[in-house]
Amino acid sequence: MKKIILIFCTLTILITLTSCDNFKNTLENEPDNAPENENNPFQSAEKENPLPSEETEQILKLLAEYADLYWGMFPLNDLPDGLADESKFVTVEREEGYQTFYKVISGDIRSEAQFKEKLDMLVTENLKKELLEDPERPFEFSEGGLYIRSRGAGGSGLGMDKLFLDSVEYPGGNEIIVTVTSFGDKSNWGLTEDIMETASATLLKTSGGLRAEKCDSDILNFFWFYNEILYGDFSYQIR
Repeated sequence: MKKIILIFCTLTILITLTSCDNFKNTLENEPDNAPENENNPFQSAEKENPLPSEETEQILKLLAEYADLYWGMFPLNDLPDGLADESKFVTVEREEGYQTFYKVISGDIRSEAQFKEKLDMLVTENLKKELLEDPERPFEFSEGGLYIRSRGAGGSGLGMDKLFLDSVEYPGGNEIIVTVTSFGDKSNWGLTEDIMETASATLLKTSGGLRAEKCDSDILNFFWFYNEILYGDFSYQIR
């Protein structure tokens, strides 16, 4: 009887030790379930879907370069000093009435040919056609020259503190969809809630490289105003 009790006790101890070892191994192999860093709201996205950094940088820099053309050459408020000669102008009838455009005399893009060549490097044929045929376009051509005007009164940078990259998606074919959010801290702007503005752009992979296919003025404004974009633990300099 004593032998049976001794054997039973020994088996009980062995089972207990084995269970403890298994539980320890389970803990060691469990993923880290620590809460996300509250100051980094896009951290989880970066872990789930790490981005190909080289192509991502190409995408972001293309959007920044297009934004520089879109908002830099056709800004809000006054034209940059020295960009255009206001003594040389053309007046064109548009849907809202007659508008005056001034001849560009400085920079790398001063003619119709140079402007269209730059567009060919940044956008698809569809977007190029849309821009050139836009009845409210802020430019005109005359005798091969490029004439521009400002977009009117307005402000840029209000409520804008940081730019976050939400995602780069590949829905199929050659299409790429980029989504970003501009963040404004309520304490910096005297508000009761933070400012969050989200915008997207569509790019295509073409035989000539990446080209923008769909970009509204909001996302281009973000890429023109900010020099840096944040994604998880990564920071990209876009110009």
